Amino acid sequence: MISEILLVLNGHESSLFSSDYKIHPDFVPLLHPGEQQCLESLGLIARRYKNIKKACSRISKSPSRYLCALCSKLNEILRDEYESLVVETESKILNKDVNFVGRGSFVPLSVVRATFAEWDSPLAALEALTSCLEATPSWPAGKLIDLLLSRSETGIARVSSLMSRLATAVQKIWMIQLQAFVVHGTLSTTEPLTSETYTINEESIPTCVSMSARDSMIYIGRAIGTVKALKWHRQIPSSLSLSHARLIDTVLPQDQHQFESIISQIRADISEWLWTNVLTMVDVEDAVDSLANYFLMQNGEFALSLLREIERLKQSRLSARSGPSSIIREQDLHLALLRASLGTSAQYDQSLSRIRFQLPTGPVRPIHSTFNVPNLSSSQSATDQTQFNDIILGFPLKMIYGISWPLDLFLQPSDLTIYAELFSFISSLRHVHTRIHSCWASMSNAQRARRRWTGLSEGGTADSEARKELLRCGWGVVRLMGWFMDVLLGYIMNDVVETEFRRLKSQLKTSGSAFPRRDSVSTIHSKQNSLAQSWSKESVGPSNLSHRLDFTTLRNLHSAYLEHLIHASLLTHPSLSATIRSIFEACEQFVGQVERWGDVLPGLLVEGSISSGGGDTVGRLVRERQGKVREVDRNIKGLLETFHEQLSSTTSQSFNVTDASKTMLMNATVVGNFSNSIRYSMSMRAKGARIERDGETRRHLERLLLRLDFNRMFSRPGYRESILPTESLAILKEGGLTARHLSSRSTHSSAFMSSSPYTPRIVGAPNTLDHRVFIQQNGNVISPFHDIPLFADQNNGILNMIVEVPRWTNAKMEISKEEPFNPIKQDIKRGKLRYVRNCFPHHGYIWNYGAFPQTWEDPAQMHPETKAKGDNDPLDVCEIGEQVGYVGQVKQVKVLGIMALLDEGETDWKVLVVDVQDPLASKLNDIEDVERHLPGLIRATNEWFRIYKIPDGKPENAFAFSGEAKNKKYATEIVHECHEAWRRLITGESPAKTASYDLSISNVTQENSPGLVRLNDPAYTSLPAEKREPPAPIDPSINKWFYISSAQV
Repeated sequence: MISEILLVLNGHESSLFSSDYKIHPDFVPLLHPGEQQCLESLGLIARRYKNIKKACSRISKSPSRYLCALCSKLNEILRDEYESLVVETESKILNKDVNFVGRGSFVPLSVVRATFAEWDSPLAALEALTSCLEATPSWPAGKLIDLLLSRSETGIARVSSLMSRLATAVQKIWMIQLQAFVVHGTLSTTEPLTSETYTINEESIPTCVSMSARDSMIYIGRAIGTVKALKWHRQIPSSLSLSHARLIDTVLPQDQHQFESIISQIRADISEWLWTNVLTMVDVEDAVDSLANYFLMQNGEFALSLLREIERLKQSRLSARSGPSSIIREQDLHLALLRASLGTSAQYDQSLSRIRFQLPTGPVRPIHSTFNVPNLSSSQSATDQTQFNDIILGFPLKMIYGISWPLDLFLQPSDLTIYAELFSFISSLRHVHTRIHSCWASMSNAQRARRRWTGLSEGGTADSEARKELLRCGWGVVRLMGWFMDVLLGYIMNDVVETEFRRLKSQLKTSGSAFPRRDSVSTIHSKQNSLAQSWSKESVGPSNLSHRLDFTTLRNLHSAYLEHLIHASLLTHPSLSATIRSIFEACEQFVGQVERWGDVLPGLLVEGSISSGGGDTVGRLVRERQGKVREVDRNIKGLLETFHEQLSSTTSQSFNVTDASKTMLMNATVVGNFSNSIRYSMSMRAKGARIERDGETRRHLERLLLRLDFNRMFSRPGYRESILPTESLAILKEGGLTARHLSSRSTHSSAFMSSSPYTPRIVGAPNTLDHRVFIQQNGNVISPFHDIPLFADQNNGILNMIVEVPRWTNAKMEISKEEPFNPIKQDIKRGKLRYVRNCFPHHGYIWNYGAFPQTWEDPAQMHPETKAKGDNDPLDVCEIGEQVGYVGQVKQVKVLGIMALLDEGETDWKVLVVDVQDPLASKLNDIEDVERHLPGLIRATNEWFRIYKIPDGKPENAFAFSGEAKNKKYATEIVHECHEAWRRLITGESPAKTASYDLSISNVTQENSPGLVRLNDPAYTSLPAEKREPPAPIDPSINKWFYISSAQV
């Protein structure tokens, strides 16, 4: 019987056990209960062993090399440890070992059971592992390594050891692929780490590999692969490749610190080689110079020549007959570019060949500017992205710069997009500036020609005074336009472009001083040949890289340069850029009108210029032109005043950079790995430089304000009255508005345009049951749930968000779904106000927390992936920007990603967003950018939501998707689903009142809603007026720290 049991344990069939490895019923009466229990336990071990062997046989047929490696290692472990134990046990029994065989050659079953007891847990874990592997058809390397490493984190030492050995076997195969990629630049045809375009395959990379290490891997593989593919005249030295291969052999990705250090070391070596042999500082400086010369128009003679050629091309097409000759094509613009270079320093500049013009809408037929004075309110848009690329031609025109390897080592497509925007703005400014000066010259020539016949008068006619007034008004308009363009152009070209360009050149010179030029290549080769002998594990680490400059550092320097260029150029301020655009249009249209007139003043012999009698002393043409010029004068002065007010409010706002550093400090314990510490210290040094740079930008803006108001044109009393029409001024005076009232209204209007149109109406003292925060628009209460639109700019993906809980605060404020017009109030539970506890190291909420308007998580809808229904709330939002908000603030944000919290059996989505005005907004476009630029924040967010209820005696929260943050695309789909659910709610398709909830759908804007309320409705007029009171004291225990251990979680 013992021999049969040993055969069963080794995977053979036996009559002792049925097919399910239960004891055969015929043997049960013959066995003692203890013997029966021992046999059943041994049968379970045998069944698990056999299942594992069969599963390994099936899995090993998979085309995945990683699964084959896992099965091979698993079979090896079973052969060397389990099967050898069976053979060893049989040998001891046959040799009558006293530990196994008793008197009369009796072998207790309990001894055999005890011998194999150590395999109970390992075989159970391995069986569960193989079942999991077979349940999923595809197992990419990263996913498989993550699974094995997570299963190795167990308290059972033997199971942990087995899983670690399996994970090591798979990681070694993964490291072979990595070695081929980062040492030789080659990709496997099956299960590659990246795509052919060097975009990382996320599922192929284990999560233990940090974002910085992933970036470095892509950088290294792309650089080496490109050098080989282009058959560059110098290739990576074999000694360097051999040394890198040896370094990689010493580490596994699960050793995060050492792995990242070695990848960083390899990246630094490859960067130094590239810097010496491929793209030198000379190439970088040449590229930066050419981009500044052509996109930022620092080559002044070429810039003016190019604008003249484009204007000449436009005029030639306008004067041509209809047909192909009246169309402007891209090749026409390219010829204009080449003609503009003739006789200038750009004629022999090779980098000019990289520049092309692009017409996004295809070939165009130019049109004259129409006389249409822009509306002042059009400059007050706070969310629309203002474009300047259609000022020159009247149709979108884009300058592009062709980059190829190796320039793309530091130039990114996003950089070229910013350059194109800057070119559109600066070229439009220079174009309008040139047109105004041409208008001034044409009016001067016309006046000199007229003076030959009229002398110092305007002809001595009866309407000579009206003609003089028209002429003075016309000259005043041109002078005012020309003065503003001179001031703005001087600020952009001298204070912004020249200053930032000099700073970048200085930084490149300082940073690149440690690197040799092309003339010292032999020195580098001798250095590289000695690297293989001098490298050791002790020399690997970020501390040795502090003096080195690679292309990531270059990109960061260049990105900061562009960021400050576009910020100081006022293009990141929507209201300011919209006003500038309106000024450009007003100038362009006036100049175009003067060109069609020939002169502001009509000729004496032109029909309609002289009065025809009948009591009218002013000619019809003079009167018409007088009205138009006066209207332009009033509107251009109004636009300039609006620009001055907006600029004043911009400079009065503080550049708050402390919030981001506070976030890092509060969550420093969460971001624990070494690479993030290095990144943190670098970011803090960059933060200090940024503060200094922002201060300089502020000083430049203040100087611009002084130049604009040097004669107190905008600040003197009565200026606003002087630009208002006489009839409007009379009406205002009848209403009792004096100059002081107008001035105060102007200040208020400026503040309104520079801020959100939504303001809070605060009722009652904070921290009390009566406290409410209503949202109002133009003084009228609206519902933040139903009246504020979800999309601020749907085309550009910008959404409105209502801040309920500002960062660092504890009061659990939320939109009241049940009360009319849904004010924000503090949540109440069992008659007490709710506060979130401080779970160390987090203080209160770690983001600006709020909700999207016009969204609803429908409690009747089961989500197919989370397998849970909605939580009956608006969609929750975590805004991660550096500015601390306030209760009731409406921010414009863009979506980055989403998490799915499972709160008491309901799906509670948490959307991660960033304020579009945040300094990092241009760099944060998807969820992976958050980890790259704000390392540790996603992990801290996950931890915060998991543990924040534990101090109140509740269990930790769970997440769908294993706590993974989904990307922007997935988040956007959820937002649209919740917006559609809200639409059904507000229109009555979904009930607002059921047995489990009673929602208020009171609103003032949704015409097709049964909850629409008119402003004269008693339900609306009875809303409470604003009544601000000081905050009530709160319980000191709210500020207590709670330390949540891993054992609790």
